[in-house]
Amino acid sequence: MVVTNHAVHRLLGTFWMLLLSGNVCICAAFRMEVSLDSLPHTALFLAGYYGDRITVVDSTCSDGAGRAVFCGSRLPQGLYILTAPGKFRCDFLLAEEQEIRIEIKHKRISVSGNRQTEAYADYLLLEESQPTGQQLNDYREKLVASYPGTFLSAYMSALQPVHYPFHPQPDERTQMMDEYRYRRQHFFDHIDLSDTRLLHTPLYAETVGYYFSQFVTQQADTLISAAYRLLRKASGSCETFFFMMDFLADYSLRAPIEHIERLYHFLQPNRCMLSGKAISMLPANEKGVKFTLPEEENICERLVSVTYSGTNGENFNFSQTEHRFRIFYYWDAACPRCLSDAASWQRIMNTYRSKSCESIAAHICGLPPGNSLLSSFTNIYTSDFTGCERLFLVHDYAKTVLVGQDGEILGIFGSMQALDAFLNQITR
Repeated sequence: MVVTNHAVHRLLGTFWMLLLSGNVCICAAFRMEVSLDSLPHTALFLAGYYGDRITVVDSTCSDGAGRAVFCGSRLPQGLYILTAPGKFRCDFLLAEEQEIRIEIKHKRISVSGNRQTEAYADYLLLEESQPTGQQLNDYREKLVASYPGTFLSAYMSALQPVHYPFHPQPDERTQMMDEYRYRRQHFFDHIDLSDTRLLHTPLYAETVGYYFSQFVTQQADTLISAAYRLLRKASGSCETFFFMMDFLADYSLRAPIEHIERLYHFLQPNRCMLSGKAISMLPANEKGVKFTLPEEENICERLVSVTYSGTNGENFNFSQTEHRFRIFYYWDAACPRCLSDAASWQRIMNTYRSKSCESIAAHICGLPPGNSLLSSFTNIYTSDFTGCERLFLVHDYAKTVLVGQDGEILGIFGSMQALDAFLNQITR
């Protein structure tokens, strides 16, 4: 399947660097063979999307014949870029099957390996031919029907515009208002905001941003109401929920709107997802707006199942404790916000330490440095998380996980204010 060579752009800007895998191919779940007849001994970069960011996944160098291999841990399904900056760029879709091949032959780029990846390559080729809008819509509908339940289907569906059912109105102004109201009401009909796969495309952030700026009255109370609706739509997954929280919090800090700080104050104490058991611990008059941990949420199982080690080299048991609660602070020494939040974490933990709470700093990228503010707490570390899980657990700020005495995850918190408010309510 031929994919046109795009000009390299946006890749050499400011990246949030995240190394997901090396080039040693042992039991690889992801494998991409590259054959570039015109690019021997060339530095190659593999990058992917996370919201509105492009993140570098891996890099390698082609041999004298222009061949290279990327392989390693399974990558999140999403849209990816292979590029040699200034020389070529190839956009491709990565789905469940993660063995693909990219080839340049006679200055033409082809992508092959599985049906979804090849179908997306054909779609890009169609876009290059400048079809009509209706032709593109028809082609996307065909792909949605041909690949039900797949990432390709979800992405193609999300690209489809909302079609206004034509109902003639007595005048043009009434017609425009009727159509506007319909599009606002049905704006998310084709996109599932709890689908974590769509976070690994630029579409998720673009769609939410456009809706919030174009279909929501820029007034504090209306914004708060819209924020709640969006959070409900995203709450089927911890990852999409916290991504939505990030977007809304950033919007509340940037938008030049009178009383916009009310949106920020609404978000902070609700920047958490709690289990039903945790919500039942709250006083009846202080439950407020709480979002529950999704059923079948994989991240909770992963938090419990990975292998943790103490800084003394001994294995650490996630669930074994004599304390009423364990509070895990997941952080990365390379994350500036994690380090700045460490002082707040220290203050909160010193407050609740004497109230049956055990405080544990969990470094998610191997052995932590020994000279941080967190050194005075129990320190553990792991290297078992995938790159996708690390993105979720940090994503510019540390996340805190509350665990009960029986090892059950009671809540995941995305701000120190949310953690402080919850602990204050349940330890009185």
